[in-house]
Amino acid sequence: MRTIETLIDELGATLAAQADLNKQVKALKDEFMARVEAGDVDEGDLFRAFHVLSERNTTDWKAVAAKLKPSRQLVQAHTKQSFIHSVRVTSKTGE
Repeated sequence: MRTIETLIDELGATLAAQADLNKQVKALKDEFMARVEAGDVDEGDLFRAFHVLSERNTTDWKAVAAKLKPSRQLVQAHTKQSFIHSVRVTSKTGE
């Protein structure tokens, strides 16, 4: 069984590696999209890639609510409180 210290260090190292991989994935996707037209399908030896262009509509509900000026009671009546478990990991600085 891992010690808590080992678990924390392993989690931190894995999160750091994940961040590096996410940057690499973004760079590769950006380069692919810059080199092929939307709608194109290209193939490597093992994988196939599609450049998909889609439209997304997003409603700014905060702006809508501000424009309608709802009462505090209305906002509170439609506000849900919940508790969420999370883990935050940061690198240690010199002590």
